[in-house]
Amino acid sequence: MYNMRYFGLITLIGLGLTGLSCNDIEDSPAPGVLRVTLQSDNADTSLVIGGEVLTVTEYYTFQISGDSTIADSLVIPEREPLTILGETFTVSNDTLVVKGNIYDTTLVISEEKEMFTISGDTVVSVAKNDTMNIFDVSVFQGKVYHDSLYATLFTGLSEYKTKTRNYNLLEQVGGRYKQFVIFESYVPPGNYNMLEFGLTASELLLGVFNSPIRLPDGESPLLQLNRDFKVYEDGITEVNLQIRPLESIARYRDSFIFNRVIEITTINHY
Repeated sequence: MYNMRYFGLITLIGLGLTGLSCNDIEDSPAPGVLRVTLQSDNADTSLVIGGEVLTVTEYYTFQISGDSTIADSLVIPEREPLTILGETFTVSNDTLVVKGNIYDTTLVISEEKEMFTISGDTVVSVAKNDTMNIFDVSVFQGKVYHDSLYATLFTGLSEYKTKTRNYNLLEQVGGRYKQFVIFESYVPPGNYNMLEFGLTASELLLGVFNSPIRLPDGESPLLQLNRDFKVYEDGITEVNLQIRPLESIARYRDSFIFNRVIEITTINHY
């Protein structure tokens, strides 16, 4: 196992022995820098939620679109408000009122089956320079492997303790998703074949949706991404990751599942 805490000590010992004319002992190589970045795919801007069916006791038929009325207070006479897809809906003057926007959706109630059917899809999009959307993820426990050997990754070149950091995958800079440096660490030069780190999610706030988000049941929080690359002595190797944040989301009952659609896109050397 590589341990960068003692790397400098080993280097000094090697240099000292060389000064004593021990020609059979070589200098320890200088470390390289491994930088890992994470950025959301700028083409992934829409979340599509399929229709669903709920049981109710009243019978109405409504047609709504993106021009739906937005209400601050929602009241239905003589009954409790409906809660659908995490939002509260009410009936007022034969119009469905929702606090938020839902696009191209038809709502129909069947008197015979007493079922409230939302047919069609709910589409929520990320607009350019929108600062209200939040998709919080946590990154932690980074390692880089050469077969069974590994080096621990830190969040900066002056760091010597592992940390958990949070990032908003929907954060934008200049109308594009922001690129984050999630690890930047000294590692021994050489060949590597796998990157491992923890990636979990906690909250999704997008349009009318405000929901907890979690990994599928039983799935490990640690991701393993296989790719051959090399770190050079005194050089910088940059491994760029791309995630499709909204494609990674699947709805399950009243919450969302984070399926982590992510890949290594490019590797650069400086």
